Amino acid sequence: MASDRAMGGLVLMDEASSQALEESIRFYADLHQEVESPPCGGMLRGLGPRGVRVVAELMRDSIHEGDASVAGYCVDLLAHSDLPGSVEALTDMLAAAIGVAPLPDEILEELFDDAVQYDRFLGDPRFLSTARALIGRWNNSQFDQFLAVAERRLHVN
Repeated sequence: MASDRAMGGLVLMDEASSQALEESIRFYADLHQEVESPPCGGMLRGLGPRGVRVVAELMRDSIHEGDASVAGYCVDLLAHSDLPGSVEALTDMLAAAIGVAPLPDEILEELFDDAVQYDRFLGDPRFLSTARALIGRWNNSQFDQFLAVAERRLHVN
């Protein structure tokens, strides 16, 4: 019985932490703060995989609602996070947008500007194939740079 109450408390605490992360992201996105500014980056790391799910859901909702500021901040948080599931969440967002409703340019720019910095994107086959599906649909210098770096990396490895 006591352990059931403790587990219930953990669920409530986990839910409260998820809600706090979402509220902080909305607050800091409106202030245009850097990703690592307290408390969003630390909160995301503290929640681990659940945090990735919370940020991914908020990102999808923000894109759907047309809130590019919050969606862009979520992209930035996930891109700079090395948590399991972050690359997959961004790949899913990109894949869902191809052929359905194009993502706003600022979201794509944010994604590829960040992705070019990390091997976890440059070496992820699903992310790369999804990104390549944008060729001919979206032209942008960050995207072109990402593709060039990914291609060079492919030939080196």
